[in-house]
Amino acid sequence: MKLLVMKSFKMLCLLLLAKPVLSQPIDTTLQQLVEKACMKSYDEQIYKQKTEEIRLDRRNAKSTFLPKVSGSMAYMRLNDDLRLSADLENLLLGSEKLLIKEHLGIPFNVSLPANVPVKPIDPIQQKNLFTISGNAEWVLFSGGKVHYALQALDHKQKVIEYLSEQQRTKIAMETTELYDKQALLIASERALKTTADYLAEQKRFVLGAISNGLATPLERQKIELAEQRLETRKLEVSNNKELVMEKLHQLTGIDIAILRECIPQLTIMVNDVSGTNYKRSEIKMLDEAIAASDKKYKMEMTDYIPKVAAMGHYEFRKKDITMPTAVPTWLVGVGLQWNIFDGFVARNNAKKAHAEKTEYELRKAETEELIALANKKATLEFATAMQKIKMMQQQVTLSEKNLELGNKQFRNGLTNITEYLNSVNDLEKSNLDLQNTFYEQRRAAFALLEAKGLIVSYFKLQSAD
Repeated sequence: MKLLVMKSFKMLCLLLLAKPVLSQPIDTTLQQLVEKACMKSYDEQIYKQKTEEIRLDRRNAKSTFLPKVSGSMAYMRLNDDLRLSADLENLLLGSEKLLIKEHLGIPFNVSLPANVPVKPIDPIQQKNLFTISGNAEWVLFSGGKVHYALQALDHKQKVIEYLSEQQRTKIAMETTELYDKQALLIASERALKTTADYLAEQKRFVLGAISNGLATPLERQKIELAEQRLETRKLEVSNNKELVMEKLHQLTGIDIAILRECIPQLTIMVNDVSGTNYKRSEIKMLDEAIAASDKKYKMEMTDYIPKVAAMGHYEFRKKDITMPTAVPTWLVGVGLQWNIFDGFVARNNAKKAHAEKTEYELRKAETEELIALANKKATLEFATAMQKIKMMQQQVTLSEKNLELGNKQFRNGLTNITEYLNSVNDLEKSNLDLQNTFYEQRRAAFALLEAKGLIVSYFKLQSAD
C-alpha cells in the first residue's frame, strides 16, 4: 500500500509540474503503434491512389497544349465508277476529234476515219479507293479552360490531403484508446493482485484462528467466496486484454506476440493548449472545396470564350484518287471555334458549380460552430478529469486507512469478517477507480488535442503523399 501511495504522490507531482503536452516526450511505443496503424490503413492507401489520379488528371490537362498527331488509312469501294454526264463526255470526245483532224489536216466537216483511235474519257473516280493520310492539331488558346482546370485540381489535391489528415487523426485516436485500455487493464490486474495478497494474508490468519478455535469455518468460506469472485474479475480482465490486443493487431498489423511484450502505463497528460488557435483539417478541407468549386465555375464559363487551334493535313498516298483537284497533298491552317449557343449546357454547369460552392460554405459555417462546441466540451471535460484524479487519490488514501483499521479491529475481535472484506473491496474499487480516472484523463487530453486540430502534429504523422 505504501508503494501505491508513493506512485500516487509521484503522479500528483507530475500533474502539478508537467510541461505543456506539445513539449512532453511522446511514448515511443505509442508513437510506433500510431505510425504502423496509419501505414496499414486502407483509407490512407486509397487516398494515395486518389492523389495519383489527380496527378494524372493534371498531366492530361497540361497535355491539351501539346500537338496531337494522328494517321488514317481508308479503303472504299463504290458500286460503280464516277463519270461525267453523257452530254459532257460527248462534248469532250467531239473536241478531241477536232484536235485529231486538225493534227492530220482533215477538214473539220469531214468524218474522222474509223481506223483513227480516240482515247476514251476516264471516270472522275474509280470504284476502288485506298488512301493514307496524316492529321495534326495544336491547341493554341483554350479560352482559359485549362488554366482554371489546373487550379481546380490543385485545390482538389489539397482536399485529399486534408481528408487524409482527418483519417490519420481518427486512426491515432483509435490507437491511443486501445493503448490506454491496455494500460488500464494492466493496472487493473495489479490492483486485483494487491487484493489477492490481502485475501491470502487474511486467509492464513483465519485458518490459524480456526485451528485455535478462535474463528469458524464460515469465515473461511466467506474468504474463499471472495477469492472466487476475484478470480472471475481476473478472468474478465484477461479476456478484455486479449480482445484489445486482437484489435491492436488488426489496426496496426503488428504480431500479437510482440504486442504482449508492450506494457503501457497510465501517465497523466497535461495539455497547455488554451492559447493555441489551429485551423482544423475539416475547415481547411472545406476552404479548398470552396476554392475548387469557384475555379470549376470559371472553367465552365470559358465555354463561351473563343478557342484557337492550328491544324494540318497531309496525304501520303493518292494513287487511287483520280479526281484531279479533289484532295490537296497537304494543307495547314488556324481555326477559331466560338460556342455562341449550346442550349445553356455551360451555363447550367456553371450554376451547378456555384451551388456546390454555396453548399460548402454552409457546411463550413456549421462545422465551425460544431468545432467551437467541441473545443468547449473538451476543455471542460479535461478540467473535470484533472479534478477527478485529485479526488480519487484522496479516496485511495482513505480506503487504505480504513482497511488498515479494519484489519486491526478484526484481528482483535472488534469486527467481523464481512466488514473486513468490505474494506478490502472498497480499496480494490478505489484503486480501480483511480486507474480509470487516469484513463479518462488521458482520453480527455487526446480529445482536447483533437478538438484543437493538433493530433497529427503531436504524433508528427506524414501525409498520404
